[in-house]
Amino acid sequence: MIKTTIEERIFFYRNLINCSQAELARRIGAETGKEPGRDVMSQYESGKRKVPSELVPVLAKIFGITADELFYKTEINDNKLDEAISGFEKEAEVKNNKLFQEAIAKLKEANQEIRRLKMENATYKKANEDYEHENARLSRLIENYRNHASMLFKDPQFEFGQDK
Repeated sequence: MIKTTIEERIFFYRNLINCSQAELARRIGAETGKEPGRDVMSQYESGKRKVPSELVPVLAKIFGITADELFYKTEINDNKLDEAISGFEKEAEVKNNKLFQEAIAKLKEANQEIRRLKMENATYKKANEDYEHENARLSRLIENYRNHASMLFKDPQFEFGQDK
């Protein structure tokens, strides 16, 4: 599959290594001495903030890929099991072993299920992060309203429920 933006590739590779945005921020901090924070990672993935060019090689190292794979539009081989299955298929053809061929068919089924689960997992992780972000935003908003309401109730000029 082709991931067209660096934001999509960061999201993809972060999920591929089963890493949260906060954990990725910590790992970046360990590499650079400056931890960007989960909110900054969210902004990178959503495209609300540009990824600094000096961060590209750091992310590539964390993800175990080249900077080119992260920075440029490239085909992502998100399942190396395909290559192994292809090798097994060739060997099964040569040996003409029915049991071996049945095992390969089961591997293919498992591979499809792995892909489906990875995509489902990435979708749920993204939705969860979006909900956490929205929950934090709403919590700040509620706190802000509470502070304003508290100030109004302390104001002697304010009479609740009374027209002046």
